[in-house]
Amino acid sequence: MEIRHADRRRGQDFEQEWVEILSLFLRGEPDILWLEDPDQNVYDRTPVTLPGFVGYRARVNYRTPHSIARAVQERTSVTFEIGNPLPGLGVGVTQCGDPADQPGHVARIIDALLRRGFAHGEIVVLTMRGRKHSVFSERERVGNFTLRRFNDEYDLFGNQVLTPGQITFDSVRRFKGQQAPVVILVDVEGDSGRHGTTERLLYTGLTRATVRVELLVCAKASAL
Repeated sequence: MEIRHADRRRGQDFEQEWVEILSLFLRGEPDILWLEDPDQNVYDRTPVTLPGFVGYRARVNYRTPHSIARAVQERTSVTFEIGNPLPGLGVGVTQCGDPADQPGHVARIIDALLRRGFAHGEIVVLTMRGRKHSVFSERERVGNFTLRRFNDEYDLFGNQVLTPGQITFDSVRRFKGQQAPVVILVDVEGDSGRHGTTERLLYTGLTRATVRVELLVCAKASAL
């Protein structure tokens, strides 16, 4: 097992043996606070067993503004209480027949977002697929905008090293635990939502945004 500072793993990402390994580093009878969100179990892992733990379940979402939260509830079966009173700027949907056409759509969306006053650093492009299995994986730019991404290296403090660029590109799985004002969610299947891992990926991706979401829905997108 290798867990780095930048991985931002939560309880739902753990395997049972990892818990047992971590317990070897504890002394005496320490107080342990275990945080997890089963709705973000995007690795489809079996929940760990925590004997003796007292559980508390909170269903309030404070990050997601009202307009985006309503869209999440409409597109998934995840149930939660909306705790953010801000309206947000809602969810835009772009239909895309061929996944290969997505970069052109994303470039136009970014142009429109910049005209609305957003900065480059406030926009992230997240793929529902692995970051190495998307039409964006090998691209250095979309339109006039350069893409920055994790280069598989870490600095001396365990932080991930990103390539130079204007717009961050990553996968939903890797971006989990983070947030951005604007999320452009790509490689979304036309029938995404309401089933298993795909639904949890969609829910996680949508709830990374604090102001606006743009969805690129591809009718011909292959299975995740």
